[in-house]
Amino acid sequence: MRINIEQARAKLAECLLAAQSGDDERAHSVEDALHHAVIDTIANGQADDPRALAEIAARTAGIDFQRWCA
Repeated sequence: MRINIEQARAKLAECLLAAQSGDDERAHSVEDALHHAVIDTIANGQADDPRALAEIAARTAGIDFQRWCA
């Protein structure tokens, strides 16, 4: 899945909103989807600005929510 900077920013905002509303599972799911999309886009040479995409994805580390896997 190709993701651009606008879409990545929207996913970051979605992750933050989910975390702020107490929906840790949703926040974690959005975070994972964002990271996978960014990695895939960069790996396939489809990123206009790979560094900017990576920096946006890395910002999720600063969002406080429970991350766990079953």
